[in-house]
Amino acid sequence: MRMFGPWPKGFGRHHYLLVSAIVFASATFASEALSQTLSEPDAERRDEAVREAREGNYAEPLATLSDLVATYPQELSLLHDYVTIVAWSGDHAEVVAIAEPLVPENAPRYVQLAVAKSARDTQRFGLAASWYEAAIAADPNDRDALIGRLLTAGDAVDTFNAYRLSEDLEDRGLDGIDVDLARAYAFNAIGEPLSALSAYDSVLHAEPGHREALRGKALALRSLLLPTQALELEARYPGILTAEEIERLRADEAAINFRLTARTPYLPGTQYENRDRAITLIDERLDATTQPSSRRSLLLDRIVALNEANEAEAAVAVFESLPDSESLDQPYVLIAVAKSYQQVRQPEEALALVDRAVALAPDNADYQLARVYALLDLERYDEAFELTQKLLAELPRVRQAHGSNVIKGNEVWLRAELVAGITESYGDQLDAAQARFEAVLREAPNNSDFRNELANIYRWRGWLDRSLAEYQRVLTMEDEVLSAQIGFAHSRMDARDYREAASILDDLTENHARNPGVIQLTERWRIHNERELWIWASSGESSGPISGSNNYTIDARWYTAPLGYRFRALVATHDGYGEFPEGEGRRRRLGAGLEFRSPRFVATGIVSGSRSGGGDVGIAGDAAYRLSDYWSLNGSLEWNSDNVQLRAHRLGLEADRAALSARFAPHELASVGFGIERLDYSDDNALKSLYADGRRRVINRPRSKLNATGRIAFGSADTQNAPYFSPTSDRSFMLGLEHELRLYRRYERGLTQTVSVGSGRYYQSGFAGGSIWSLAYRIDWSLSQRLGVGLGAERHGQFFDGLREHTTVGTVSVTGRF
Repeated sequence: MRMFGPWPKGFGRHHYLLVSAIVFASATFASEALSQTLSEPDAERRDEAVREAREGNYAEPLATLSDLVATYPQELSLLHDYVTIVAWSGDHAEVVAIAEPLVPENAPRYVQLAVAKSARDTQRFGLAASWYEAAIAADPNDRDALIGRLLTAGDAVDTFNAYRLSEDLEDRGLDGIDVDLARAYAFNAIGEPLSALSAYDSVLHAEPGHREALRGKALALRSLLLPTQALELEARYPGILTAEEIERLRADEAAINFRLTARTPYLPGTQYENRDRAITLIDERLDATTQPSSRRSLLLDRIVALNEANEAEAAVAVFESLPDSESLDQPYVLIAVAKSYQQVRQPEEALALVDRAVALAPDNADYQLARVYALLDLERYDEAFELTQKLLAELPRVRQAHGSNVIKGNEVWLRAELVAGITESYGDQLDAAQARFEAVLREAPNNSDFRNELANIYRWRGWLDRSLAEYQRVLTMEDEVLSAQIGFAHSRMDARDYREAASILDDLTENHARNPGVIQLTERWRIHNERELWIWASSGESSGPISGSNNYTIDARWYTAPLGYRFRALVATHDGYGEFPEGEGRRRRLGAGLEFRSPRFVATGIVSGSRSGGGDVGIAGDAAYRLSDYWSLNGSLEWNSDNVQLRAHRLGLEADRAALSARFAPHELASVGFGIERLDYSDDNALKSLYADGRRRVINRPRSKLNATGRIAFGSADTQNAPYFSPTSDRSFMLGLEHELRLYRRYERGLTQTVSVGSGRYYQSGFAGGSIWSLAYRIDWSLSQRLGVGLGAERHGQFFDGLREHTTVGTVSVTGRF
């Protein structure tokens, strides 16, 4: 096993092996304090080697000491001299390697300090700390060791020990320029430029022209985002900064001006004008700068500026034009570019950049939270949630400033808690997200961020009244919360309060046109104001006569663009066909009507007639009323209804229909409905039915959902002797499972399959009952926000008049806006 690093130039391998053995022996027997007396000539050789090394010549002294160590293997003082001179020579890696078997507590002070300094220089900060602490244990007032230990805490970015050791120096009464410079170095290293600035000011109070302190103060001012003040200091004390640093400060000054402009309160509608002006300032600095590193820094600031101005495409273009974009190592720039990639919908590139930023600054919680959002864009929900849980476990819930008795909530932890709830909501765990947000709001009821996200949850769970109330509470507390304004507009659209939604949108587009959330809301409004077409068609065959051995149904509706805010005109068609033992049945109708929409009420009225030569006039009216967030009512009245059985229609019979239903949906995971229906045929027969159905989600994963379903129905007819299916009384029940699996989704595009199975019993008066079952498969393809297509296939086993009938049906649906 090799115990040393590279041997000093000019030494042979036999020296290497010899000294290796000596060091091992020395470490082994150090506790016996063995010592050999050097001969007088060898003692003189040793003294001469040390004197020559002090004059800066190292090769010959090291060769001499190597021979002496080999000759006197148990004389530790020779080895200590050797280690110290290797440290003087600057070969710090060699010092660390040679000193590895030594016991720090048994070494003299000069060796302890030499090894500690070499360990610092090779970034072995833990090792350096142990050697400094050994020196401090031997002499608690060892100034060099105490200062070195503080510097090591800074090197290791050890915030706790940096503050503790700084206070320890004060408690010991140690002061002076060297102590203040050490404090400043450590505070700078741990990212506390304000404390560093205070230490530099202490040095300058004692020695106003101290160049190192002046330079450190200027750089600390830059870290505090005060480039103008740093430049003023350089103007008073020329030469404390390099030309490149001065140019960089000027670039920082332009970038700071941008940020101040972008984030300073502004008149409505002027923020983008101000941001564009700030970007122009950066461009002017670019035109005036020839120094390559300063130009690069300005380009990076321009990327950040463009991202903050919501000019995502431009930010990405500047980034991709950088020749060193693949090796960019400024985390804040990588995060800004990642956000821009997310806006232009390139989530893979965004995640790769966030990962680079996290690798460069693994302890930055904000970068970790940015990674959560990137994972959510890629629908990697489990990873996103695990990351938020890890952050919540690692981050303290409260913070206490060093030396202060005041305990405050940790804002970073609170942001992580907020993002954890958002992650749950994106993964369709709305109940968990709701509980998380409500728990925080019980302790901090005026936290607008959590209340706004809670309003989003209420909206997604279908609770429009509650969501609107929450958005209004947020806007009452802080009327400029943009996300709440956007959410409020979405809720108004969900509630069909289109006039109010349009008013909110007008204000948002006037003042925040580039905001991604406003852009999405604007696109939703644009689609809402387009024409709409939906088509539903089915075709099937049956082994019995009830629905027709071969049959099909096609229904279509075309809606005009909204007329005002409450009306849409429509055209409707209906085609029905079936083959029965006694012949074909066919019905073809065309109708026109009007739809009325209000915040709680929507109604449609249609007048239709036959497309096969006129006549067959029918009138249909449907209405839906939202009683509350949980209850809704639906009703229908139809004269000469399309719901007449084709087997009856082919005989010239008509039917009038009346139906009423109610549904209770406490949340998106469950609902139960009740309904009654009556069909009055023109042959004086009336078919009546009463039913209840329900569903409960039993598995709720982001991509996979399983619902338990059930339905029970009762029916009766005035007569059984009709030329169409008309049981005097019947009843049925069915229990089932419905599984949804999302196969693919990329923003608005997606592919989802649904498989459902059901089984139950059917009973009909006067006939034998039996088991009934159903099996269905459906795939829904969303091609965009404007177009969706569905395809399905079903197989049913039923009983009619005591006979089993099997039916196979294929379905197609199309929904489009144009």
